[in-house]
Amino acid sequence: MTFIEKVEQLCKDCDNFIEKAKKDAKSMPPEVGYDHVYDTTAWCNENLKSTLLYMLTKGDE
Repeated sequence: MTFIEKVEQLCKDCDNFIEKAKKDAKSMPPEVGYDHVYDTTAWCNENLKSTLLYMLTKGDE
């Protein structure tokens, strides 16, 4: 898998997590559901950023 393919997969994984959070949020009270989606999105963004930084500085093996 190339570096670009790995980045694309990371982005797809984040999109899937966020979509799942949105679906899960529909069964929650609005304020809890909003926080759930917000927290999931923030977690994905932070995870994506740290993973990319690691891949760029330490290699992508």
